Amino acid sequence: MVVNIVWNKETVNVKILDFCLWLSSPMYARIESRKLEQLYNESVKYGQTLASKYPLKNENIQSELIDYGVSEIQTFQTLRLKNVSEKAYYDIDTKQILWDDQFALTLFQKDDQAEELLGSVQKVEQALLIHEFFHFIEENFEMPTDEFVFPNCHTNIASIFREIAAFAFTNVELDNYICQFIDVLSLKINKPTQYNELCRQYLIREKETHI
Repeated sequence: MVVNIVWNKETVNVKILDFCLWLSSPMYARIESRKLEQLYNESVKYGQTLASKYPLKNENIQSELIDYGVSEIQTFQTLRLKNVSEKAYYDIDTKQILWDDQFALTLFQKDDQAEELLGSVQKVEQALLIHEFFHFIEENFEMPTDEFVFPNCHTNIASIFREIAAFAFTNVELDNYICQFIDVLSLKINKPTQYNELCRQYLIREKETHI
């Protein structure tokens, strides 16, 4: 059954959306629910705190990131990379940010809600770069989120908290920009079955919070 949601960035429950995007996998069932929520809240707070510590003016994002110490920012096209599944990523060894400069344009070409939810192609591009900038900060100036909020966990489960913190960081840097919708629309376009399941889970969780 197809589940249809008309998303609204003013009324969406970002916490529920994060749980549906990141923490709904059975692997997180290993973590007691109250502990999982605590780790989530601490990750969000960590990202928001670092956004205040490393503010961006958002006038020339790439120049600002270079000033902070990012060695280089390159597009996948420039490097002629193929079969890259990520929208962007931070290379720890070279301190480079690499990103797909066609990703945002594709979202706007393929989904009618992109402008309403994401603002503009430029905003999406800024969000991608700022998200990876957060990982640069984790690796060079601060402590990685998973080590900060989950120091005794030695599994790959904990790494998802880096993504949660990066989303919180980006939303603050772009003035409460709901960058989760980038992934929501990407799922809608590229993985409709997963998108449908996300919508279903979101509606269930939202209903539960109002009971």
